[in-house]
Amino acid sequence: MGDGERGSIYAKILLHLYKVRNQRLIFMPYTTEEGGRLNNFAREPKIYQAEPPNKTQQRNYVVMGVAALALVGGLMVLAFSVSSIS
Repeated sequence: MGDGERGSIYAKILLHLYKVRNQRLIFMPYTTEEGGRLNNFAREPKIYQAEPPNKTQQRNYVVMGVAALALVGGLMVLAFSVSSIS
């Protein structure tokens, strides 16, 4: 197989992939680099402004923090009580 035939096969494959992508409405942005190489890059997500937590969420954060401190404290007491250091 000569270089010309191999190039035409690659061109047919790329054309087929392009058609398949367009049929499925998949758009992958790309740039063409030197030498004709394609460089795909990810689509950037939509950026939005975060909203501050409301009163219920703030209360839930406090409850979870207290529960986490109780869990860690309890594990430390358990570890100290079963260790041979005491």
